[in-house]
Amino acid sequence: SLILVLAICLIWFVANRALSRLNAVRIETVTAAGNSTADFDGRLRVVTYNIAHGRGLANDNWQAGDKQTQLSRLDEIAAVLRDARADIVILNEADFDAVWISGVNQAHYIAEKAGFRFVAEQRNYDMAIPFASLRWGNAILSRRPIVNARCVNFAPLATWERIVAGHKKGLLCEIRLDEDSVIRVFGVHLDTRSEETRIQAVEQIETVRSESKSPLILAGDMNTGPLGFPHGSGSLAVHLE
Repeated sequence: SLILVLAICLIWFVANRALSRLNAVRIETVTAAGNSTADFDGRLRVVTYNIAHGRGLANDNWQAGDKQTQLSRLDEIAAVLRDARADIVILNEADFDAVWISGVNQAHYIAEKAGFRFVAEQRNYDMAIPFASLRWGNAILSRRPIVNARCVNFAPLATWERIVAGHKKGLLCEIRLDEDSVIRVFGVHLDTRSEETRIQAVEQIETVRSESKSPLILAGDMNTGPLGFPHGSGSLAVHLE
């Protein structure tokens, strides 16, 4: 009956939200094309890229075309990263399991195509019912081993949103460049809707920076611009010592 179906969906949804904290961050090794583990030569090329769910110029994710069209866009993104000879890539708005792209893990797909063997993913949003999931967030792709990763939990815009769907957070990784060198890479995607929420996030970022004993690279979509910048997401007025 309809009531039974709705009850199953509700139980599934609640259970997924309850378990989402345990699944918020993962480190994986993928089969990558090309030479993904070349010796570190003392230089790093770091790229940050908000891929917007791979939707291209579509107005929303549901209008992004069929699966093959969407995969062709991911192929183009991978080609850009290969051509840039990037060593580390911070992705924002990467789908890990989304019904609008048939469950393709975009971070893994791009990593395989662009030659990145190591992937860390961090879910900002994580919702699911039977046969339909919406999971996306930040990812870090690296040619060097990712030895540790954790989620930095920023303050949400609204408590109800955090409970029901999730909210924007940060992905902090330790990457081993060689036997003697480890750096930290902090991928972030700040909230576009509230300057106060962005400032709170930046204050947490500064705490991470001040406590870091290794070199720290901060990169991502800050969703902010200078005062008066046309069509921007608003300024970010905060002073860091």
